[in-house]
Amino acid sequence: MKKTLLQLSLLALPLIGSAQITFTQSDLPTAGTMWFELTDTTTHQVITPGGANQTWNYSNFTVAMSAATHFQNTAAAPAGWSSNFPSSQMLTYSAADTTATYYSSNSTGFYTDGIYDGGLNPQPGNVLAFNPNYLLIPTPFTYGNTRNSTAKITFTVNQGFNIKLVSYTYQLFTADGYGSITTPAGMFSNTLRIKRMAYSLDTTYADFGAGYQMVSSSPPKDTAMTYMWLKNGANDALVFQINEKMNGPIGTGLAESASYYNNTATHIPTFLKPTASIAYPNPSNGSKSLTISLDGKNAENLVIYNTLGELVKTESVSGSNVVLFDTNLFESGIYIYKITGKDSREISSGKFTITK
Repeated sequence: MKKTLLQLSLLALPLIGSAQITFTQSDLPTAGTMWFELTDTTTHQVITPGGANQTWNYSNFTVAMSAATHFQNTAAAPAGWSSNFPSSQMLTYSAADTTATYYSSNSTGFYTDGIYDGGLNPQPGNVLAFNPNYLLIPTPFTYGNTRNSTAKITFTVNQGFNIKLVSYTYQLFTADGYGSITTPAGMFSNTLRIKRMAYSLDTTYADFGAGYQMVSSSPPKDTAMTYMWLKNGANDALVFQINEKMNGPIGTGLAESASYYNNTATHIPTFLKPTASIAYPNPSNGSKSLTISLDGKNAENLVIYNTLGELVKTESVSGSNVVLFDTNLFESGIYIYKITGKDSREISSGKFTITK
Protein backbone atom coordinates (compact mmCIF):
# COMPACT_ATOMS: atom_id res chain seq x y z
CA MET A 1 0.00 0.00 0.00
CA LYS A 2 2.80 2.41 0.90
CA LYS A 3 4.55 1.59 -2.36
CA THR A 4 1.37 2.37 -4.31
CA LEU A 5 0.97 5.72 -2.54
CA LEU A 6 4.59 6.59 -3.25
CA GLN A 7 4.18 5.77 -6.95
CA LEU A 8 1.07 7.96 -7.15
CA SER A 9 2.86 10.84 -5.43
CA LEU A 10 5.78 10.57 -7.86
CA LEU A 11 3.41 10.65 -10.80
CA ALA A 12 1.86 13.81 -9.41
CA LEU A 13 5.15 15.68 -9.03
CA PRO A 14 5.31 17.09 -12.60
CA LEU A 15 1.91 18.66 -12.06
CA ILE A 16 2.88 20.53 -8.89
CA GLY A 17 5.05 23.17 -10.59
CA SER A 18 2.34 24.78 -12.70
CA ALA A 19 -1.42 24.60 -13.01
CA GLN A 20 -3.49 25.01 -16.11
CA ILE A 21 -5.01 28.49 -16.05
CA THR A 22 -7.90 30.22 -17.76
CA PHE A 23 -7.26 33.77 -18.94
CA THR A 24 -10.43 35.87 -18.47
CA GLN A 25 -11.68 39.41 -18.95
CA SER A 26 -10.68 40.25 -15.38
CA ASP A 27 -7.03 39.72 -16.41
CA LEU A 28 -7.16 42.27 -19.24
CA PRO A 29 -5.60 45.74 -18.88
CA THR A 30 -7.69 48.65 -17.65
CA ALA A 31 -7.11 52.42 -17.57
CA GLY A 32 -4.05 52.95 -15.39
CA THR A 33 -2.31 49.69 -16.36
CA MET A 34 1.30 50.21 -17.43
CA TRP A 35 3.42 47.60 -19.20
CA PHE A 36 7.21 47.96 -19.00
CA GLU A 37 8.73 46.18 -22.00
CA LEU A 38 12.36 45.25 -22.67
CA THR A 39 13.14 43.85 -26.12
CA ASP A 40 15.92 41.68 -27.54
CA THR A 41 16.42 41.90 -31.32
CA THR A 42 19.79 40.15 -31.58
CA THR A 43 19.80 36.83 -29.70
CA HIS A 44 17.33 34.95 -31.99
CA GLN A 45 16.63 32.23 -29.46
CA VAL A 46 15.03 28.92 -30.38
CA ILE A 47 11.28 28.86 -29.77
CA THR A 48 10.83 25.83 -27.55
CA PRO A 49 7.71 23.63 -27.89
CA GLY A 50 4.34 24.06 -26.25
CA GLY A 51 2.39 21.38 -24.45
CA ALA A 52 1.12 20.64 -20.96
CA ASN A 53 3.12 21.60 -17.87
CA GLN A 54 6.13 22.94 -19.77
CA THR A 55 9.22 24.63 -18.35
CA TRP A 56 10.44 27.44 -20.61
CA ASN A 57 13.69 29.32 -20.03
CA TYR A 58 14.33 32.62 -21.80
CA SER A 59 16.67 34.15 -19.23
CA ASN A 60 19.41 34.62 -21.87
CA PHE A 61 18.62 38.14 -23.03
CA THR A 62 20.28 41.21 -24.57
CA VAL A 63 18.20 44.35 -24.11
CA ALA A 64 18.21 46.46 -27.26
CA MET A 65 15.16 48.60 -26.56
CA SER A 66 12.94 49.56 -23.63
CA ALA A 67 9.48 51.08 -23.69
CA ALA A 68 6.37 51.65 -21.62
CA THR A 69 2.73 51.26 -22.64
CA HIS A 70 0.44 53.34 -20.46
CA PHE A 71 -3.30 52.69 -20.86
CA GLN A 72 -5.21 55.85 -19.92
CA ASN A 73 -8.80 57.03 -19.78
CA THR A 74 -10.08 58.24 -23.14
CA ALA A 75 -10.23 61.79 -21.74
CA ALA A 76 -6.41 61.88 -21.85
CA ALA A 77 -6.47 62.71 -25.58
CA PRO A 78 -7.74 66.01 -27.02
CA ALA A 79 -11.50 66.54 -26.78
CA GLY A 80 -13.46 65.17 -29.73
CA TRP A 81 -11.12 62.38 -30.72
CA SER A 82 -12.86 59.75 -28.59
CA SER A 83 -16.25 60.38 -30.19
CA ASN A 84 -14.95 58.45 -33.20
CA PHE A 85 -14.53 55.35 -31.02
CA PRO A 86 -17.64 55.25 -28.81
CA SER A 87 -17.06 51.71 -27.52
CA SER A 88 -13.47 52.38 -26.38
CA GLN A 89 -12.69 52.37 -22.67
CA MET A 90 -9.02 53.38 -22.80
CA LEU A 91 -6.24 54.62 -25.04
CA THR A 92 -2.52 55.12 -25.40
CA TYR A 93 -1.68 58.70 -26.29
CA SER A 94 1.48 60.16 -27.85
CA ALA A 95 1.62 63.94 -27.72
CA ALA A 96 4.87 63.86 -29.69
CA ASP A 97 3.35 61.96 -32.62
CA THR A 98 -0.12 63.52 -32.20
CA THR A 99 -1.75 60.09 -32.23
CA ALA A 100 -3.96 58.06 -29.94
CA THR A 101 -4.70 54.34 -30.18
CA TYR A 102 -8.07 53.28 -28.76
CA TYR A 103 -8.85 49.97 -27.04
CA SER A 104 -11.89 48.12 -25.73
CA SER A 105 -12.32 45.17 -23.40
CA ASN A 106 -15.29 42.83 -23.15
CA SER A 107 -16.06 39.23 -22.29
CA THR A 108 -14.58 38.01 -25.61
CA GLY A 109 -11.21 39.73 -25.36
CA PHE A 110 -9.04 42.83 -25.65
CA TYR A 111 -9.29 44.78 -28.93
CA THR A 112 -7.77 47.68 -30.83
CA ASP A 113 -10.65 49.87 -32.02
CA GLY A 114 -8.55 52.19 -34.14
CA ILE A 115 -6.18 55.14 -34.31
CA TYR A 116 -6.74 58.88 -34.43
CA ASP A 117 -3.91 60.72 -36.15
CA GLY A 118 -4.03 64.42 -35.36
CA GLY A 119 -1.23 65.12 -37.83
CA LEU A 120 -3.34 64.20 -40.86
CA ASN A 121 -5.88 66.32 -42.69
CA PRO A 122 -9.30 66.86 -41.05
CA GLN A 123 -11.45 63.80 -40.65
CA PRO A 124 -12.43 61.35 -41.93
CA GLY A 125 -8.84 61.02 -43.15
CA ASN A 126 -7.39 61.06 -39.64
CA VAL A 127 -9.73 58.36 -38.24
CA LEU A 128 -8.45 54.84 -38.87
CA ALA A 129 -11.14 52.58 -37.41
CA PHE A 130 -11.21 48.79 -37.34
CA ASN A 131 -14.59 47.21 -38.10
CA PRO A 132 -14.57 44.40 -37.00
CA ASN A 133 -12.10 45.37 -34.31
CA TYR A 134 -8.56 43.95 -34.15
CA LEU A 135 -8.34 41.22 -31.52
CA LEU A 136 -5.20 41.35 -29.36
CA ILE A 137 -5.95 38.81 -26.59
CA PRO A 138 -8.94 36.42 -26.65
CA THR A 139 -10.96 35.59 -23.50
CA PRO A 140 -11.92 33.32 -21.91
CA PHE A 141 -8.99 31.21 -23.06
CA THR A 142 -7.37 28.09 -21.67
CA TYR A 143 -5.09 25.28 -22.84
CA GLY A 144 -6.35 23.68 -26.06
CA ASN A 145 -8.68 26.55 -27.00
CA THR A 146 -8.63 28.11 -30.48
CA ARG A 147 -10.21 31.28 -31.83
CA ASN A 148 -10.46 32.74 -35.34
CA SER A 149 -10.73 36.49 -35.78
CA THR A 150 -10.99 38.86 -38.75
CA ALA A 151 -10.29 42.59 -38.54
CA LYS A 152 -10.93 45.12 -41.29
CA ILE A 153 -9.69 48.66 -41.74
CA THR A 154 -10.62 50.99 -44.61
CA PHE A 155 -8.62 53.95 -45.94
CA THR A 156 -10.18 56.44 -48.35
CA VAL A 157 -8.01 58.88 -50.32
CA ASN A 158 -8.73 61.29 -53.16
CA GLN A 159 -6.42 61.54 -56.14
CA GLY A 160 -8.83 63.33 -58.44
CA PHE A 161 -11.15 60.37 -57.84
CA ASN A 162 -11.86 58.39 -54.71
CA ILE A 163 -9.72 55.35 -53.90
CA LYS A 164 -10.72 52.99 -51.12
CA LEU A 165 -8.14 50.60 -49.67
CA VAL A 166 -9.58 47.76 -47.62
CA SER A 167 -7.20 45.65 -45.56
CA TYR A 168 -8.30 42.43 -43.87
CA THR A 169 -6.24 40.75 -41.16
CA TYR A 170 -7.01 37.11 -40.46
CA GLN A 171 -5.84 35.63 -37.17
CA LEU A 172 -5.82 32.21 -35.55
CA PHE A 173 -5.19 32.04 -31.80
CA THR A 174 -4.25 28.71 -30.20
CA ALA A 175 -3.48 28.12 -26.52
CA ASP A 176 -0.77 25.57 -27.23
CA GLY A 177 0.92 25.26 -23.84
CA TYR A 178 0.99 26.04 -20.15
CA GLY A 179 3.65 25.87 -17.47
CA SER A 180 6.41 27.98 -15.93
CA ILE A 181 8.66 30.46 -17.72
CA THR A 182 11.89 32.08 -16.60
CA THR A 183 12.78 35.54 -17.95
CA PRO A 184 15.33 38.11 -16.76
CA ALA A 185 12.52 39.42 -14.51
CA GLY A 186 12.26 36.08 -12.65
CA MET A 187 10.41 32.78 -12.77
CA PHE A 188 6.66 32.79 -13.35
CA SER A 189 4.59 29.68 -12.73
CA ASN A 190 1.06 29.08 -14.01
CA THR A 191 1.43 30.83 -17.36
CA LEU A 192 -0.59 30.17 -20.50
CA ARG A 193 1.10 30.33 -23.90
CA ILE A 194 -1.00 31.62 -26.79
CA LYS A 195 0.25 31.18 -30.35
CA ARG A 196 -1.06 33.72 -32.85
CA MET A 197 -0.84 33.25 -36.63
CA ALA A 198 -1.86 36.22 -38.79
CA TYR A 199 -1.85 37.23 -42.42
CA SER A 200 -3.35 40.13 -44.35
CA LEU A 201 -5.23 40.62 -47.60
CA ASP A 202 -5.49 44.02 -49.30
CA THR A 203 -8.11 45.05 -51.84
CA THR A 204 -8.30 48.35 -53.74
CA TYR A 205 -11.52 49.94 -55.01
CA ALA A 206 -11.87 53.06 -57.16
CA ASP A 207 -14.82 55.35 -57.88
CA PHE A 208 -14.52 56.97 -61.29
CA GLY A 209 -18.01 58.42 -61.02
CA ALA A 210 -20.15 55.30 -61.27
CA GLY A 211 -19.59 53.88 -57.79
CA TYR A 212 -16.76 51.84 -56.32
CA GLN A 213 -15.35 48.98 -58.38
CA MET A 214 -12.56 46.60 -57.40
CA VAL A 215 -9.37 47.32 -59.30
CA SER A 216 -6.90 45.01 -57.56
CA SER A 217 -6.61 42.41 -54.82
CA SER A 218 -3.36 41.10 -53.38
CA PRO A 219 -2.78 37.47 -52.43
CA PRO A 220 -2.43 36.73 -48.71
CA LYS A 221 0.78 38.29 -47.37
CA ASP A 222 2.69 39.39 -44.30
CA THR A 223 2.29 36.09 -42.46
CA ALA A 224 3.32 36.61 -38.83
CA MET A 225 3.67 34.24 -35.89
CA THR A 226 3.63 35.53 -32.31
CA TYR A 227 3.80 33.69 -28.97
CA MET A 228 2.48 35.29 -25.78
CA TRP A 229 2.92 34.05 -22.22
CA LEU A 230 0.16 35.29 -19.92
CA LYS A 231 -0.70 34.87 -16.27
CA ASN A 232 -3.66 35.86 -14.14
CA GLY A 233 -3.58 39.45 -12.89
CA ALA A 234 -4.50 42.54 -14.93
CA ASN A 235 -1.55 44.77 -13.96
CA ASP A 236 1.13 42.25 -14.91
CA ALA A 237 -0.69 39.68 -17.02
CA LEU A 238 1.70 39.84 -19.99
CA VAL A 239 4.96 38.07 -19.06
CA PHE A 240 6.82 37.34 -22.31
CA GLN A 241 6.34 37.62 -26.08
CA ILE A 242 8.18 36.29 -29.12
CA ASN A 243 7.83 37.36 -32.75
CA GLU A 244 8.99 34.45 -34.90
CA LYS A 245 11.43 34.98 -37.76
CA MET A 246 9.60 34.00 -40.94
CA ASN A 247 10.80 32.63 -44.27
CA GLY A 248 7.90 33.83 -46.38
CA PRO A 249 4.84 32.13 -44.85
CA ILE A 250 6.96 29.50 -43.06
CA GLY A 251 8.27 29.93 -39.54
CA THR A 252 11.97 29.31 -38.89
CA GLY A 253 11.59 28.30 -35.25
CA LEU A 254 13.79 31.24 -34.20
CA ALA A 255 12.86 34.49 -32.49
CA GLU A 256 13.04 37.59 -34.70
CA SER A 257 12.55 39.60 -31.51
CA ALA A 258 11.52 38.81 -27.96
CA SER A 259 10.22 41.00 -25.14
CA TYR A 260 9.92 40.44 -21.43
CA TYR A 261 7.80 42.56 -19.11
CA ASN A 262 8.95 43.73 -15.70
CA ASN A 263 6.09 45.48 -13.98
CA THR A 264 7.67 45.28 -10.53
CA ALA A 265 10.42 47.67 -11.55
CA THR A 266 10.34 51.17 -10.09
CA HIS A 267 11.65 52.64 -13.33
CA ILE A 268 12.37 51.52 -16.87
CA PRO A 269 16.01 50.78 -17.68
CA THR A 270 16.83 53.88 -19.70
CA PHE A 271 20.45 53.35 -20.71
CA LEU A 272 19.43 53.47 -24.36
CA LYS A 273 17.37 56.62 -23.92
CA PRO A 274 18.66 60.21 -24.00
CA THR A 275 18.09 60.67 -20.28
CA ALA A 276 17.84 58.49 -17.19
CA SER A 277 15.60 58.99 -14.19
CA ILE A 278 14.84 57.40 -10.86
CA ALA A 279 12.37 58.31 -8.10
CA TYR A 280 13.36 58.03 -4.43
CA PRO A 281 12.55 57.24 -1.72
CA ASN A 282 10.36 54.61 -3.30
CA PRO A 283 8.02 53.78 -1.73
CA SER A 284 7.49 57.07 0.07
CA ASN A 285 5.44 57.34 3.26
CA GLY A 286 3.93 60.62 2.10
CA SER A 287 5.38 62.63 4.97
CA LYS A 288 8.45 63.78 3.08
CA SER A 289 9.40 65.12 -0.31
CA LEU A 290 9.93 62.87 -3.29
CA THR A 291 12.95 63.38 -5.50
CA ILE A 292 13.18 62.49 -9.18
CA SER A 293 16.72 62.73 -10.47
CA LEU A 294 17.31 63.17 -14.18
CA ASP A 295 19.70 64.37 -16.80
CA GLY A 296 18.76 68.02 -17.32
CA LYS A 297 20.37 68.29 -20.74
CA ASN A 298 17.31 66.83 -22.44
CA ALA A 299 14.40 67.04 -19.99
CA GLU A 300 11.73 69.70 -20.40
CA ASN A 301 8.51 68.62 -18.67
CA LEU A 302 7.39 66.20 -15.96
CA VAL A 303 3.84 64.80 -15.84
CA ILE A 304 2.43 62.45 -13.19
CA TYR A 305 -0.68 60.25 -13.51
CA ASN A 306 -2.55 58.09 -11.03
CA THR A 307 -3.53 54.50 -11.84
CA LEU A 308 -6.82 55.70 -13.35
CA GLY A 309 -4.87 57.60 -15.98
CA GLU A 310 -5.82 60.96 -14.46
CA LEU A 311 -3.30 63.80 -14.60
CA VAL A 312 -2.14 64.61 -11.06
CA LYS A 313 0.77 66.96 -11.58
CA THR A 314 2.66 68.69 -14.37
CA GLU A 315 5.83 70.70 -13.99
CA SER A 316 8.50 72.29 -16.14
CA VAL A 317 11.89 70.70 -15.45
CA SER A 318 13.93 72.45 -18.15
CA GLY A 319 17.61 72.41 -17.23
CA SER A 320 17.00 70.58 -13.96
CA ASN A 321 18.96 67.67 -12.60
CA VAL A 322 16.64 67.07 -9.63
CA VAL A 323 12.89 67.56 -9.20
CA LEU A 324 11.78 67.88 -5.57
CA PHE A 325 8.11 68.05 -4.56
CA ASP A 326 5.94 67.53 -1.50
CA THR A 327 3.91 64.30 -1.47
CA ASN A 328 1.56 65.32 1.36
CA LEU A 329 -1.13 66.19 -1.16
CA PHE A 330 -0.91 62.76 -2.84
CA GLU A 331 -3.21 59.94 -1.80
CA SER A 332 -1.78 56.49 -1.11
CA GLY A 333 -1.27 54.54 -4.29
CA ILE A 334 0.90 53.97 -7.35
CA TYR A 335 1.79 56.88 -9.64
CA ILE A 336 3.31 56.91 -13.11
CA TYR A 337 5.59 59.73 -14.22
CA LYS A 338 6.82 60.67 -17.68
CA ILE A 339 9.58 63.06 -18.66
CA THR A 340 9.40 64.65 -22.09
CA GLY A 341 11.99 66.56 -24.10
CA LYS A 342 11.90 69.73 -26.15
CA ASP A 343 9.93 68.07 -28.96
CA SER A 344 7.39 66.64 -26.44
CA ARG A 345 8.75 63.14 -27.09
CA GLU A 346 8.92 60.86 -24.05
CA ILE A 347 12.52 60.32 -23.02
CA SER A 348 12.06 58.59 -19.67
CA SER A 349 9.31 57.21 -17.47
CA GLY A 350 8.76 55.22 -14.31
CA LYS A 351 6.53 54.82 -11.30
CA PHE A 352 6.57 55.36 -7.57
CA THR A 353 4.41 54.30 -4.65
CA ILE A 354 3.08 56.41 -1.76
CA THR A 355 1.99 54.67 1.43
CA LYS A 356 0.41 56.54 4.34
